[in-house]
Amino acid sequence: MFIPSEAEGLPSGLSLRLSLRVEDMAGHLRLKSCFPRVEWCPERATKWSESKGLMSDTIHVYILRCADGSYYVGLTEDLEGRENAHNNGRGSKYTFLRRPVQLVYSESYESLEKAIERERQLKRWSHAKKRALIVRDPARLKQLSKRRS
Repeated sequence: MFIPSEAEGLPSGLSLRLSLRVEDMAGHLRLKSCFPRVEWCPERATKWSESKGLMSDTIHVYILRCADGSYYVGLTEDLEGRENAHNNGRGSKYTFLRRPVQLVYSESYESLEKAIERERQLKRWSHAKKRALIVRDPARLKQLSKRRS
């Protein structure tokens, strides 16, 4: 079941999809579980950002180092404000329990879609690969990018 963002009061550019799993037990259908999933829709986000107007033409993809040594990847228009929000417990659930956090890396993009694409890429990277990017070690980054057959 697909619910457009306007119907549920979600920010424009996001859509809510409910996935229902049904299990057949002795001829009876039973609801097994219901997983709400918020999905990103770039076309809608572009329309939203054009209509609302972004405060800044620059979107930053950033990496924070948490107190436990783990990394958090996100995107924002205001790097300093976002780092402060994370440190004040208003950032994300992940960083809330891992404060204080420190901004260790950022990249700037003029396109929201490109920034989201890069954020998703970095979130899939291993801890070691993120560390190589942060310390700007291209040889190590290339080594970690090779497929392991």
